[in-house]
Amino acid sequence: MTRLLMLVEGPTERQFVTRTLAPFLAHHNIYCTPTTVTTRENPAGPNYKGGFVKYDKLIRELDRLIGDTNAYTTTLFDFYEMTGREVGDTIEEMENKLRSDVHANDRFIPYIQKFEFEALLFSSPNIAAEELSDPAKAAEMEAILEDCGEAEAVNDGENTAPSKRLKSLFSDYDKVADGPMVLDGIGIAAIRGACPRFSEWIDRLEALKI
Repeated sequence: MTRLLMLVEGPTERQFVTRTLAPFLAHHNIYCTPTTVTTRENPAGPNYKGGFVKYDKLIRELDRLIGDTNAYTTTLFDFYEMTGREVGDTIEEMENKLRSDVHANDRFIPYIQKFEFEALLFSSPNIAAEELSDPAKAAEMEAILEDCGEAEAVNDGENTAPSKRLKSLFSDYDKVADGPMVLDGIGIAAIRGACPRFSEWIDRLEALKI
């Protein structure tokens, strides 16, 4: 059995991992436990999790997970508005930055989603539109794909990021409630077929052995 700890950006990503990705990996004897990055600690109540976190705090949380020497650690963060990102940085540069800034990086597999988690919902416009109760919008999602080239190329502009496009198409879209549901309907195989960068990450996770 291989244990995998995954630090994720927010509740949407955590639900996706728990509901869809972890069961998929379990078939490969890889047991994945997601942890949502803590963005603010409230001594009078529970921690608030998800969203923006300072880069040095992100590294501290990763170092804490990597301290478990019987597990691998990976990440699931958006490149869009990522903490620590400087103008001109590429996704690969940010992943290398994470790798160089954490300890025990031989057990660390950094992954940053291009450009945003919601890009994965464009893997199958027909299923996404059906799950979101407006099948007619599949054609508009297909038009976005044709314009951008592929799901992972739906870019990170302020008004053109995948989440912004989904919200403009489906006014009732709620990323936490709807995103994981749609992706569970699409399935890992179809997501991998439409998202080569995501697929390469899954390839690396499938190959893990302890």
